[in-house]
Amino acid sequence: IFSTSPCPLSQGVLLSLLQQLGSNLGEDTLLKVSWVQKILLTLDTTLDYLVPHMIDICELVQTNMRQVYPTLPSSESQGFQILEHVLNSLMHSLKSKVH
Repeated sequence: IFSTSPCPLSQGVLLSLLQQLGSNLGEDTLLKVSWVQKILLTLDTTLDYLVPHMIDICELVQTNMRQVYPTLPSSESQGFQILEHVLNSLMHSLKSKVH
């Protein structure tokens, strides 16, 4: 799905998928982290009407990440740290658009 350019999934579907995957990162963590990272890198941040929704959903994912991270085995923490950097970068970019 993500190797096709442009992504065949609409931005709304990607946001919905992000919300669903990011709401429970404690199960199937490695798979979800991989998908969440790919979704974050595929979001079109130039769509101003979606930016507030992107921020809300990304904040939800961040909150859930903070809750799950301390419980992760060390083998899963590296992927989580990369995801955290991607998410922080995206959030910085999104928030600069609304302020």
